[in-house]
Amino acid sequence: MFKLKRLSVLLTNQLCNLQVIPKIFTNNINFALDFACLNITSCPLVFSSLLRNKGKLGDVHGQFSDLLRLFEYGGYPPEANYLFLGDYVDRGKQSIETICLLLAYKIKYKENFFLLRGNHECASINRIYGFHDECKRRFNVRLWRTFTDCFNCLPVAALIDEKILCMHGGLSPHLNNLDQIRNIARPVDIPDQGLLCDLLWADPDKNVKDWGDNDRGLSCTFGADTVAEFLQKHDLDLICRAHQYCFINTMCSYQRPWKPFSWCQ
Repeated sequence: MFKLKRLSVLLTNQLCNLQVIPKIFTNNINFALDFACLNITSCPLVFSSLLRNKGKLGDVHGQFSDLLRLFEYGGYPPEANYLFLGDYVDRGKQSIETICLLLAYKIKYKENFFLLRGNHECASINRIYGFHDECKRRFNVRLWRTFTDCFNCLPVAALIDEKILCMHGGLSPHLNNLDQIRNIARPVDIPDQGLLCDLLWADPDKNVKDWGDNDRGLSCTFGADTVAEFLQKHDLDLICRAHQYCFINTMCSYQRPWKPFSWCQ
């Protein structure tokens, strides 16, 4: 409890200097990650939120300076509420700073700040795409393993106002009701197939009817008809996802029989 209070005080005193927070976090890394695991494991895999004004962001990929600009533009927690859709590490040069800042905010403002899991929050992926090497170069492999334990606890979906379903990847042919997501036990590694894999890896394809193969070599693709059927069946308005590059102001939209909805990437 003393360590928790100390960490909280340190983070609070430095919220005006976001460059310092990752250093505080890494200086207390073992305790901070253990507490982060407890914090995010207590967050349901599908959680409802009454926070309507929430920024939904995906695929930061170690771009720490871009993350700081996003907070400068959108506002800092807790004045602004955020839901991140995964892929915090790999590719960029400052994955450690990026994930430490996000976890620090999650610890400090757990009712205003939410983190979902992306397909890069997986040992078999981030071992290849840069995060493992960054941890090994700047700290040690043990730190990477500790982060892996933390990633295995992250929730994989969020439900906002009972109408907006958010995840990193997409829909799954194995998903018949949201209780299936709620019943996924954590901590858990990402399998090569099945519901959990699809939620983090699946992609939409406007040329596909129902379900199709995925060029990534994992999971599947799904068409607009699948989205419309899923939304109608579960009385949802929107599927919000990340996982793919999207040109600014590009949006795929579809029409429901009685209510319009958009599919945001």
